[in-house]
Amino acid sequence: MISIVIISAFYVLSLIIFITKKRSNKNIFHLDYLLIHLATLLLIILAIIGIYYFKIENYFYVNFLNVIHILMLIFLILHVKSAIMGYKSKINFYYFIPIFIYLVVNILNYYGIYILEVNSRSYMNFLDSKEIDLNYYGDKIVKILVSFPLILYLMNFLFINIKKSSSVISKKTYSIWIYSFCLLSISSFITTFLYYYEVIDPKYDNTLISLTQYTWIAIFLSMALNPFILPYLPLISNIKNVVFENDLKIFDKIIHSFSVEKIYLDPSLNLRKVSSNLELTENMVRGLIKINTDENFNDFVNRYRIEHSIVLMQSSFLKSNSIVSLGKESGFRSHHTFFRAFKKLKKTTPNKFHQSYGK
Repeated sequence: MISIVIISAFYVLSLIIFITKKRSNKNIFHLDYLLIHLATLLLIILAIIGIYYFKIENYFYVNFLNVIHILMLIFLILHVKSAIMGYKSKINFYYFIPIFIYLVVNILNYYGIYILEVNSRSYMNFLDSKEIDLNYYGDKIVKILVSFPLILYLMNFLFINIKKSSSVISKKTYSIWIYSFCLLSISSFITTFLYYYEVIDPKYDNTLISLTQYTWIAIFLSMALNPFILPYLPLISNIKNVVFENDLKIFDKIIHSFSVEKIYLDPSLNLRKVSSNLELTENMVRGLIKINTDENFNDFVNRYRIEHSIVLMQSSFLKSNSIVSLGKESGFRSHHTFFRAFKKLKKTTPNKFHQSYGK
């Protein structure tokens, strides 16, 4: 069994190296989260190998690994959300609430204050080595309680949003990978709970231990990301714009509304208004813009506005109007926003650009 764990470590390491080589400015919005997820997974595998060979039974060491495991789940969630939505999902403090709860309970347990006074076994013979849980008043159940909602949240988010995604190439393949990881994790929670809290007859202990071991090995491999999934991740392929034919038609509608209807001239234009006018979801509009232009929504809109302002410059608009009027005529709410967006796109100010154009 330990040989399989060692092989898994080399497999995950090679996968990290491979994905790092695939990393680019176009896919870092989701790929960096996946790399952190895999790095935490590798750390857990290496720690298990260390526990096996060095017979480590330190309480803080084991709890540190549990925190790393929760972090691993969090970064997988961030990867999935970013991959499905087509843009980087922000790290909010509420993602770390499960870690905070786990740490608080264990600190209180360490000082003899037990919120959940549920006696459990103090160890499991895992890979022929004792997995020690010295404070066994609720530690295991708290780990399960804080991890289980993360798994359910991941499954729920995937179920609701995967069909609307315009960035994941093969929704079915990607969903199978994530769901298999979630179901294996839930299985490990169940077998761990049944063993530690002696829910069923002790004569089945060896069976539960074996199930837990094999489930964890399966999780290692599923979380490590099957190589056949790689081509289906957003912007991993060398092809610049990979979208479904239907998605391409939808993106053409977005382009038409900007280039022909010139909706960008509306100063109050926002993502909600665009998606409503085109009868699309906000995620779809945002995702299609990202995967086809590598721009976020604001930069996409501002690019049209800047190009429009340049056309006005070329039509002698500034002979009778000011630079401030030029920004407002191009759809900007204020001249500050206009100047900032112009400099970001053209690397110079509107005044200098106009002067160089005049020469």
